[in-house]
Amino acid sequence: MHREKLFISKMVTNEEYIEQLMSEKVAGIISREDEDYLDRLMEEYPQIAEGWEIYLARFSGVEIGKADNIRWKPIKKTSVLKKYIYYIAAAVIAGICMILSTLFTADTPHYTITADNNIKLRLATGETVNLSNTDSAIQVPAVKLTNQHKGLTYTADASAPEGLNVLTVPVGLDYKITLGDGTIVWMNAATKLEFPFRFKGGTREIRLEGEAYLDVAKDASRPFLVHTPQGTVKVLGTAFNVNSYDSGRVVVSLVEGAVVMLSGENAVPLKPGRQLICTSRARPEMRAFDEERELSWRRGIFYFDDADLQYICTVLPRWYGIKVRMDSKLVARERFTGRIDRNLPVETFLEQLKLTTAVDYYFDKDGILHLK
Repeated sequence: MHREKLFISKMVTNEEYIEQLMSEKVAGIISREDEDYLDRLMEEYPQIAEGWEIYLARFSGVEIGKADNIRWKPIKKTSVLKKYIYYIAAAVIAGICMILSTLFTADTPHYTITADNNIKLRLATGETVNLSNTDSAIQVPAVKLTNQHKGLTYTADASAPEGLNVLTVPVGLDYKITLGDGTIVWMNAATKLEFPFRFKGGTREIRLEGEAYLDVAKDASRPFLVHTPQGTVKVLGTAFNVNSYDSGRVVVSLVEGAVVMLSGENAVPLKPGRQLICTSRARPEMRAFDEERELSWRRGIFYFDDADLQYICTVLPRWYGIKVRMDSKLVARERFTGRIDRNLPVETFLEQLKLTTAVDYYFDKDGILHLK
């Protein structure tokens, strides 16, 4: 409970996040989890409840179909959120417009994953198993594999095949695997994991490209090593997130326990609540991180914080499996703060982007998304 109160206290100062939740609540698109969280904030902090009541009253009796015709009047400034009220109102309108857009563009195709969207396990022996097919038989000598509920578990005898197996999660999907020592790895979209059926020797070692959250089984006698393109994370037993999508950058976010990031000649220890960013061109950077946002990908949510369009264009293909092109260099300068929900069509996010920036979009005959 103490940890939760500290977390809520920190989030109270994040007006953008509160605005997002309030706008979704009014528009009727908020998730149950987010609504419960917002309700707790309002119960705990009267100023947030006051801000909610002030601008909620602006929508009393207003028909959604006429929302874009609302004439906003000055609002009496009586709470700590006073200077954000106008922004909140704009966000609510944007949310309502997104709903209308979705309702009236039902004939617009939803471009999701067009490439191979199967989760695959390539065994060290050379065979490939399609894990997206839950009815597929998985037979490996001296290894018992179980594939169900978007997750893979296995037990391996001493005579199990040696070498590294390769688990690949395509764009738009996520997957969980429990390794032989009990370590659980939640893999994000477009992520590859190399692992053995049995860890041998004095270490437990895997290779990761992409993003994953790991809950490492404790074993003080055998350190757990996660090799990434930009370095190795060394742990004994802990929970942390590794993001190595960018081949020139790795971000390690420690939730609990202790890790050491080995990058070149550097060995940097990390404490819970801290995040380490390593690149090939600069010294490692240490900073605090927001656990709610950093791990939101596990719920299918991704947050953008004043992100430029060029960065957004790297996320969309990974989450939706679509090709994206920018038709103008000028549009790359546009910046966006908000979030994307992989459980909704990509058009829902694009309409939000269109309404809050100068960016427009269209899909060509080949299904390529153009931003202009």
